[in-house]
Amino acid sequence: MKRVNVPYHHILRLSPWFLLGAALILGLVVLVMAARNTRKEQEAMAQQLVDRAAALIWALEAGSRTRMAVRAGSPYLQLLLEETAKQPGIVYMAVTDNEGNILAHSEVAETIEHFADPESIAALDVSDSPQWRSVDGPDDLRIFEVYRIFSPLPDLGRGLRWQEQPGDKPASEARRVIFAGLDARPFEESLEAEFRSTVLSSLLVALAAFGAFVSLFWAHNYRISRRMLQNAEAFAADLQQQLRRSEHLSALGNLAAGVAHEIRNPLSSIKGFATFLLAKLEKEHDAHAAAMLIQEVDRLNRVVSGLLEFARPETMQLAPAAIAPLVEHTLRLCASDLADKDIAARCAFAPDLPLIAADADRFTQVLLNLFLNAVQATDRGGRLEISACRDQATGKVLLRIADTGKGIAPEALATIFDPYVTGRASGTGLGLAIVHRIVEQHGGVIRVESEPGRGSEFFLYLPAVE
Repeated sequence: MKRVNVPYHHILRLSPWFLLGAALILGLVVLVMAARNTRKEQEAMAQQLVDRAAALIWALEAGSRTRMAVRAGSPYLQLLLEETAKQPGIVYMAVTDNEGNILAHSEVAETIEHFADPESIAALDVSDSPQWRSVDGPDDLRIFEVYRIFSPLPDLGRGLRWQEQPGDKPASEARRVIFAGLDARPFEESLEAEFRSTVLSSLLVALAAFGAFVSLFWAHNYRISRRMLQNAEAFAADLQQQLRRSEHLSALGNLAAGVAHEIRNPLSSIKGFATFLLAKLEKEHDAHAAAMLIQEVDRLNRVVSGLLEFARPETMQLAPAAIAPLVEHTLRLCASDLADKDIAARCAFAPDLPLIAADADRFTQVLLNLFLNAVQATDRGGRLEISACRDQATGKVLLRIADTGKGIAPEALATIFDPYVTGRASGTGLGLAIVHRIVEQHGGVIRVESEPGRGSEFFLYLPAVE
């Protein structure tokens, strides 16, 4: 099963505080939109009331012009105000001069002479366009009051002035102001209903948006969990394969240890006799044969020594250690080999890299084997890349060693860590087997990816010391 790696920067951990902040921002946006909508509704309702009052004022002016034209001698303006004010929603209507004196009022029983003081009238800045304000009425009644200049005679010709009729209140010849007081309760009730509707709609929109956000958050976490589960399954499959290999190597190691002990003693005897013969032989041909015999015995002895080292059980002296110093120390040991082939070594370590539990000497042996194998497989001018970070799927420290060498054939990858499997004529085939065993003794896992012509990558997963 192929392992699925999930890079750390692709795993976004959204905290509850981030979720709460996003919800608050969304709520503020909804509230601002609701406030703007309420303000627009209020302006629209106010404009409707202003238009209604303006229509009433225009009707009064038209009625006054008609009376001036066809009727005389009656308090016609007063009658118009009284009849017009009987419509629903009208509290009062009044006409005053620019000093606030009442010229006509819809309330017949009105006894006050002044509708407002001159300063208040001047502060209103009355013009030909309708304007409005909110005033307090009796019994805590809110009144929507519309006012403008009263012009009953705009079309009766030049030089005509207001003609006071019997029963009308005296007035100066200055401009007149008409006031229409409307009951604001329907207006306020409509605004309250609209506000409740807006708030309810905003809450529903916010709730829907919040639900969508939470759904996206859960879906994102589900994808991350699924990837991590796939990694765990792949890692478990790797562990099973490693366990089978370990069982096989353990049986092979026990057998090899016994065989090696039986072979080593005869080899020492053969080497001793060959050395004795080399000293006694005088002919060059015979001496060369004896030297070849000694050389082959030494080679067999190296194989047997490596086999004994591979099979010998060891107790690791594990202690917390940092990877970076171990890597740098090993690079110094093989510096001459790197320099001979002009191979550049590059290191990259994550800043928050935890310690590992390692036997420094044995782990150095692992690194030295891997580095020298990379040097031998890489042509002159190549690269050796070493990097370390924390694997988010397993929580272990991931050490990556990559070269730009010849690579490994796909059919050889499955047996690369088996004993006596080598691609070099002078190799014993025990180097990577020993590396595999030491990594396992550290509680780690090693795997390799390679492609012919593009180099190899070794990945070491080592337990972190928290």
